[in-house]
Amino acid sequence: MLNRDRRFFIRHLYEHNVDIPEPESDPYEEYSGKFVLRIPKELHFRLAREAKRRGVSMNAHLKDLLSERDALDRRNELECIFRSRTDDLAPIVREIHLEWIGCREDSTGKLQLDGADPFSQQEAQDQRQDLAKAG
Repeated sequence: MLNRDRRFFIRHLYEHNVDIPEPESDPYEEYSGKFVLRIPKELHFRLAREAKRRGVSMNAHLKDLLSERDALDRRNELECIFRSRTDDLAPIVREIHLEWIGCREDSTGKLQLDGADPFSQQEAQDQRQDLAKAG
């Protein structure tokens, strides 16, 4: 089901000329996972003391701190990307949603089921509200 949805979405992005980056082969190949870091003695002391208080090694403590910071940075980056692309993608997502549920918007703005009579006034209003919430 997920692959079908993914193919459906990617097809629509492609049809609307939205760039889809190619997956990278192995971006981590050149990194060993080890590096040397010089820090002030006072910071070294505080980090060692906190690691001991937590009952973990200095390496584990620093890995946790760096991972938490990285996760926050990645979340912020994704939020920025999402916000910047939302306006660009909103019409495409709306069209995909309408097609997915078997619906289209006619030239007057009324929602219609493909091959069926127009929605009733209330059904169209409900659908517009749902789409507004999603968008």
